[in-house]
Amino acid sequence: MTGKFTKDATFDDIRAKDPLFQGDAFLSNLEKSRQAKKAIAQSKNAETAHVALAWLLAQDGIDAIIPGAKNEQTKCCKT
Repeated sequence: MTGKFTKDATFDDIRAKDPLFQGDAFLSNLEKSRQAKKAIAQSKNAETAHVALAWLLAQDGIDAIIPGAKNEQTKCCKT
C-alpha cells in the first residue's frame, strides 16, 4: 500500500516466478492498486499513507507501527 513497488521493481523471491508480478500483468496490477488506494483515500478524505497506516493497525496481531515522515510536509498530519 505504500507505493514501494514501481514498474522497474525486480524480485528475488517467489514472486519472480509468479505471472502476476511479471510484464504487462504486473504493470496492470500496479495501476489497479494505485487507483484503488486513491479512491479509498478520497472517500475517507485522507492521504493514502494514512489509509495504509489505518489498515495495518486494523490487522490482528499488529499492536504498533513505526511510521516515518517522507518529507517536511508530512511530518505533521491530521488524525
